[in-house]
Amino acid sequence: MIAKSITIQNFRNIAEAALEFDSGLTVLRGDNAQGKTNALEAVFVASWGRSFRAQRESDLIREGADAASVRLRFESAGREQEIFLRFFRDPSRKREIEINGVPQKRAGELYGRFAAVLFVPAHLEIVRGAPEERRRFVDMALARETPASIGLMNNYRRALEQRNRVLKDSRLFAGLDDLLSAWDGRLAQLGAELSAERAAFCARLAASSKRVYAELAGGEEFDLAFECSGGATEAEALEILKKTRADDLRVGYTTCGAHRDDIRISVAGRDGRRFASQGQQRSAVIALKLAEAELLRESAGEPPVLLLDDVLSELDGGRRDFLLSRVGGMQRVVTACDASEYSGGRVYRVDGGGFEEE
Repeated sequence: MIAKSITIQNFRNIAEAALEFDSGLTVLRGDNAQGKTNALEAVFVASWGRSFRAQRESDLIREGADAASVRLRFESAGREQEIFLRFFRDPSRKREIEINGVPQKRAGELYGRFAAVLFVPAHLEIVRGAPEERRRFVDMALARETPASIGLMNNYRRALEQRNRVLKDSRLFAGLDDLLSAWDGRLAQLGAELSAERAAFCARLAASSKRVYAELAGGEEFDLAFECSGGATEAEALEILKKTRADDLRVGYTTCGAHRDDIRISVAGRDGRRFASQGQQRSAVIALKLAEAELLRESAGEPPVLLLDDVLSELDGGRRDFLLSRVGGMQRVVTACDASEYSGGRVYRVDGGGFEEE
């Protein structure tokens, strides 16, 4: 997987930019708030169909513009391909998506087309943040590797919404027990399937990330374990829903299930969320991201593109050297205030949303 070029128009603070990527390393250097991360975001949007930080599509559109667009050319499976997206400020207009010139109705058609693994400082929340952050990380990595799992995730979400609606309605209307039992069965089935897929993925992720972290941190111990909230089998999940029904009726929502799954991360034998230092947290997330890239390379048969935002800050010299050598076999697009830490490749100076190759 090789990104060849990207054309960006009216995206964030970027009025217009056309970048050619080096097959090994491309560095976007400049001061903060000049547009470096915005360019990485544009590449990620082409991969995933949505931003990793914007709540609304209109947030991606440059002030004063009616629409923003991204056109990414890349090489995969031995042939050149293209992804095009356009977002509109007018909420009545749906975004446009094209793959190799063919219009697409769903963003899901993008998954697996252009594989990119992203690291941004906000990903430290995977270690120190709420369970939702860790579930999102696992689900996005799983979806990239196995796009069919997205359907399972969506079906579970819809079943959960329906069961929660019945729980709330049961406070006002009698006789909804049969309907609630029906949604119990559906949620238990989908939840057990989803948790099983997450568990299998996390087992492989744990093996890879342990190895990477040990190399990165001089042998320091790292562990990752999947924690199932709703039962490992359909029968177990159904039994849990029955046992918690009284509590669910009282609060008006489903208190146990795959939507409460978590991943336990430990560093040096201690809970990473509570005890890991800033440097350990950053090393842990880097190990998880590199492990994700390894698994994606195994499943896709070609390495993904690494998008690394300010990845070297707060790492000591040894960890920086390891990371730079470890990712050398994959294409990298990185941001930095100073490009001197990197050697070779292509360098763009970023200033006020403009990009000038050096």
